[in-house]
Amino acid sequence: MKYFEYTYLALAIMSVIFMAKEYENLPTQTVAIMMVAIFLFSFMYVFRRRQRMRVDEFLEEQRRKIEKELEEEDQ
Repeated sequence: MKYFEYTYLALAIMSVIFMAKEYENLPTQTVAIMMVAIFLFSFMYVFRRRQRMRVDEFLEEQRRKIEKELEEEDQ
């Protein structure tokens, strides 16, 4: 799942670089579309990262709970 996050981040960075290089030659409509794309890629990076961190935290909590139950059974 980490790879999807980094893909969105890479796309956002590549879009910023492309827009910086070609800004003067691009029509206004293309610049607007590129800005929306950069926002979307950035948003998806943050969104995916937070979701993955929540899932990792949940799974870690479940693992601890199971380990605690197993320790209690052993005693």
